[in-house]
Amino acid sequence: MRIKTIVVPSLLLVFGLLAGTSTQAQAAGGRIWVTGAKTPGFTGLNCSDIVVQAVSTESTGKPALTSKWQRHTNATGSWASGTCFYEVKAVANSLFYLLVTTQAPCDGQKVVTTNPPYTSKPARGGIKTWRGQTKTVAFSIQSIKCVPIK
Repeated sequence: MRIKTIVVPSLLLVFGLLAGTSTQAQAAGGRIWVTGAKTPGFTGLNCSDIVVQAVSTESTGKPALTSKWQRHTNATGSWASGTCFYEVKAVANSLFYLLVTTQAPCDGQKVVTTNPPYTSKPARGGIKTWRGQTKTVAFSIQSIKCVPIK
């Protein structure tokens, strides 16, 4: 009996530590400069209107262009300061790329132009960081447009 009371909590502790490390995600984060961004048709934009997506370079195959996973986050900070911040989680040890979009209201197609346009095209292999690491990637927004759909 005495050994069982010592072993069972130890196994639970070990299982808890293993479960904790296996769920650690990788991430990408950084600054988004918005100073000088041209935003015709949009007023009162906030950092929270900016969305950063992490998209797997792998596809599910059905349809062929469906990525295996996607994650997104809204930026934080103050638009008036000229700098927003983000951190988006990704699936650990997977290749992915980043792109910046917006959730600002628009009656057409939203077009966000950034520098870089997106990071690490799938053809170049994508971004990969190891479990528990955060890759720093900065963007500068050049423009946010709402293009009417005809």
